[in-house]
Order: sequence, then structure tokens, then C-alpha cells
Amino acid sequence: MKKPKAGLESQNQSLMNQVMNQVIRQSVNRVKASAFDSSLPLGL
Repeated sequence: MKKPKAGLESQNQSLMNQVMNQVIRQSVNRVKASAFDSSLPLGL
């Protein structure tokens, strides 16, 4: 019983890591977009 549980936990862990990476990527893109928008009036 221990091995399948450990496998399931590692599966859930990798799934959580994928979700977190997606969320982080979206947040970074949003920050980049807002920074880009705010820098346009400055002519940068």
C-alpha cells in the first residue's frame, strides 16, 4: 500500500508544480504587460 500512495503523492506534487508554474507565468506576463503599458507614455 505504501508504494502506490507515494506514487500518487509524487503525481499530485508534480501536478501542483505545473499549476503553480502556470500561475507564476501568468502573473509575470501580467506584470510585464502592465509595466510595458505604463512605460509607453514615457517613450521607453
